[in-house]
Amino acid sequence: MAKHLGNPLERWWLVGSSILSYEHWIEHIAGPMGTIDIGFTEEGIRKWVDGLYGRDQQAARSRWLSMYQQYYVPVVNTAIQSAIDAGFGFKGISSVHVGSRNFPVWMDCYVAPCGLVVFLETKKSTPVDGGFPKELRSAFRPAPSVDIPAWWMAQYYQTRSQQYAERFNWSIPEDVGGWSLGDGEALVNPHVLEAALANGDDVVGGGLMRFVLGL
Repeated sequence: MAKHLGNPLERWWLVGSSILSYEHWIEHIAGPMGTIDIGFTEEGIRKWVDGLYGRDQQAARSRWLSMYQQYYVPVVNTAIQSAIDAGFGFKGISSVHVGSRNFPVWMDCYVAPCGLVVFLETKKSTPVDGGFPKELRSAFRPAPSVDIPAWWMAQYYQTRSQQYAERFNWSIPEDVGGWSLGDGEALVNPHVLEAALANGDDVVGGGLMRFVLGL
């Protein structure tokens, strides 16, 4: 939650403003995290999480659990419903690391018109737009520094899912309720993506940007 919800580039207040306004984001999320202007680095998020499990931090852990329940989960649910109503969704495959080994897992991917991507762990036979509740795996904007149409994001993750299917010799079913609606005609500005990629190889969302540019 903290890595993405606290990142100002991801603009979570645009997903469900009636739940989490910009003012509430500043007051309850970014201000306490210290991420109003810039999100956590990987090292920063580890230190923040480790700090919550330090001595006498029960009150802090309880507070952030409350923020998770009050803001994060309702906004993610809003994004999922938005994707079902006017976005993109599909059954796919991802992977998890257990020790040194890598295992495939089934997931349902939802791409809301606002650009938020949500992954839920599920079963192969569970319909994408039904069978709730499902286990939340992650929710984020995959390239937060730029605006990429949701249909490009859906194609990117479908392509990655197919690569996982080939890698693990799994087959993706076609009859579990996937859909494609949304902004299928929306265009992307390649110059903005090229400028973002020029900032370095480790730019957040670089894989998606290169996919869109055909690199």
